[in-house]
Amino acid sequence: MLRSLAMCVAFAVCCSRLCAEPVHVVCQPPVVERRTFDPSNPPKEMPPLKGGEAAVTASDFAVSAELSCRPVSETPAPGCVVAQVLVDSVNLTATLRITIWLPVDAPRALVEHEDGHRAISESFYADAERICREAAASVLGRTLRGTGATAAEARHNAIRTGAMNLSRQCVTAMQTPSAEVNSIFDRITDHGRRKMPVDEAVRRAMNEYRARTGS
Repeated sequence: MLRSLAMCVAFAVCCSRLCAEPVHVVCQPPVVERRTFDPSNPPKEMPPLKGGEAAVTASDFAVSAELSCRPVSETPAPGCVVAQVLVDSVNLTATLRITIWLPVDAPRALVEHEDGHRAISESFYADAERICREAAASVLGRTLRGTGATAAEARHNAIRTGAMNLSRQCVTAMQTPSAEVNSIFDRITDHGRRKMPVDEAVRRAMNEYRARTGS
């Protein structure tokens, strides 16, 4: 069974810095950790098992965003300052961390099933660079608006909100379809209990998702 962890969103705030490359994307290689547990005493950090599950795979998609902006305007308002900044460049870094939790002495079929979850998550992460570049292009040259007690705080809030929204957009574009396909995969295989080659089950799950979404 797969668990999609809460999306990780990081951001950095930069102002008045022009970069030679307006969009820069780094996609770190996926990191896979395999851990074992005692079913009678699972560790606290392990996601809880549900509905007869024997193992679980947690996939954590994350994108950190750094926006370099220049000030456009600062306008006093009742109780605050409204600031606008223009996005000059975007730096994005994507990561995927997968943790596979298996019971001690897990049967081969269960190991292979959880590895199918890993393969599905990695297949959607393979689109990370395209997703990040398209998302970055959508904010490049845009004006962001923020409010704060001071002009500096208002600029900071404008960039912070823009960076968080951009990170969330990128993560959602990978995490949502990955979770849906992994759910289909579990249904097709009855959480690994149905005898079926894992590669075939992954392929069927992907095809069903594409047919349903037209993607």
